[in-house]
Amino acid sequence: MTDHPTRRTPAPLSRLIPNGVPGACTPEDRAARLLSETMISLAQAAKLFPPTRRNKAVHVSTILRWILDGSRGVRLEAVRAGSRWITSVEAVSRYLADSTARHPSQLVADTRPVGAAEQRRHERVEERLRRMGI
Repeated sequence: MTDHPTRRTPAPLSRLIPNGVPGACTPEDRAARLLSETMISLAQAAKLFPPTRRNKAVHVSTILRWILDGSRGVRLEAVRAGSRWITSVEAVSRYLADSTARHPSQLVADTRPVGAAEQRRHERVEERLRRMGI
């Protein structure tokens, strides 16, 4: 039996970080955790997000893409129930937190070079503190 040519399969776990959650690396662990949380359908998950820039609702296919492919190395946790995907409110929360933490704006904030004027001000403060013996 061959897979349907247009059917998408999830990206391999080795390629994506499993949301940085210790002990959640096996499918059984992820499923057990999701089943103990507030389960929702993908349509319900899409309604948790505010409208996009054009005031359109987040589409269910976007939620499915976050499950199958992820975004910036983070996947939305979900389980299959027959032919349906199910996630949880808590999984959406973890996905958002992990996506935000991995966003380039978060990574750049601490690594920006200090401007010349700010560097001189720091040097003057350090010199004053040194003269004060602090």
